[in-house]
Amino acid sequence: DGIGNEYVENRKNLFIGKTEDGRSIYKTNYAENTPKTEKQADVINLVQNVWSKQPIKLTIKKDGVQKEITVKFNPELSERSDLSKIAFGNRKGTASEKRMTMNLAPDFYQIAEESTYNYSADEHHEGKENNPAHDNSKEWHYFVNNLVYQEANGEQIDAHMNIDVKETTDGQYFYSFALEKGT
Repeated sequence: DGIGNEYVENRKNLFIGKTEDGRSIYKTNYAENTPKTEKQADVINLVQNVWSKQPIKLTIKKDGVQKEITVKFNPELSERSDLSKIAFGNRKGTASEKRMTMNLAPDFYQIAEESTYNYSADEHHEGKENNPAHDNSKEWHYFVNNLVYQEANGEQIDAHMNIDVKETTDGQYFYSFALEKGT
């Protein structure tokens, strides 16, 4: 419908350059007092109307062999879904890290595309029976993107975006995000 694409075009200037060691620097284009509800609505709009329809290609290692996978965002919004965890917060991260994650929402797609494969692990369902994000999951593939987050006042914070890719039992791949301070 174009709503999400128009939003991306209007917010595409979050990337502001590279550090000497090659990390991308991002700042927010949200005004300082932008309500969290507006940022949440933006994330939901982007996921449901843009990114869920634009898969990305990532490369994992399976049995020592590189394999390209096609990964998309799951547009489902329900309690404890991947989208719900990003838009409304999950149990990981400090309040500052959650705010930074929301502020970088318009560039999640680019951050995911530029991520580096870290490792894979089989799903362990123990203790996750009531967690919809783990339903139908077979294996997880973990990616990371070391970056710099720039506050409105110019302060630069070393951070990394974890991109968790869920491989489902029916062979699909879905990704989710969490930003943490440090590299």
